[in-house]
Amino acid sequence: RVFVQFVISETGQVTSVRIARGVDPYLDQEALRVVKMIPPWKPGRQRGKPVPVNYIVPINFKLY
Repeated sequence: RVFVQFVISETGQVTSVRIARGVDPYLDQEALRVVKMIPPWKPGRQRGKPVPVNYIVPINFKLY
């Protein structure tokens, strides 16, 4: 399980992607690649204005 941290900006774009907790360099690279491909999100709002939001997402790998 690789934990990836990123920010959804005020415009909904995925930014500041980094590994919060990695397993192996190859799996870490793949997790970063996948998260960077995420389409734009609806930005978070505070008092009616869009604000950046931090996320940490676990990505599970099954190795056979």
